[in-house]
Amino acid sequence: MKTYFLSLGVLMLSLCLLPLLSGCDPSHAATTITDADLAHDESGKHVTSTFKPTDHTIYVVGWLNGPGSGVKMKAVWTQVNAGGVKNKVLTENDFTVEGTTSAISGHITRNTDWPVGTYRTELYFDGRVDKTLEWQVK
Repeated sequence: MKTYFLSLGVLMLSLCLLPLLSGCDPSHAATTITDADLAHDESGKHVTSTFKPTDHTIYVVGWLNGPGSGVKMKAVWTQVNAGGVKNKVLTENDFTVEGTTSAISGHITRNTDWPVGTYRTELYFDGRVDKTLEWQVK
């Protein structure tokens, strides 16, 4: 059985969060993930959408647009069409951002080589898909 790991964390300063329906500041309503990329490294310096089967860890990095705390986020990693498997959710992770931050990062790790094919990572922000990243292994 293959094992997948996903760890999402929060980094840096200055996160603007979507309001919750009960009692949050409506000025946060326009908060979104301003940008997101897949990368070979946690810092996001080596951005790509194409990985080798031997790239066992794949990182996602994203940036948010203002201060706040308490937003609910989720990343869903899906094997779209690879190795004879279609539309299989590999893993997902829910978390709540605490404190103030402007960057998020996470990763998925596979103990064996990735099957060649297409994949998708969806970043949910307060219950809705905010960014979709398509990627491939070849």
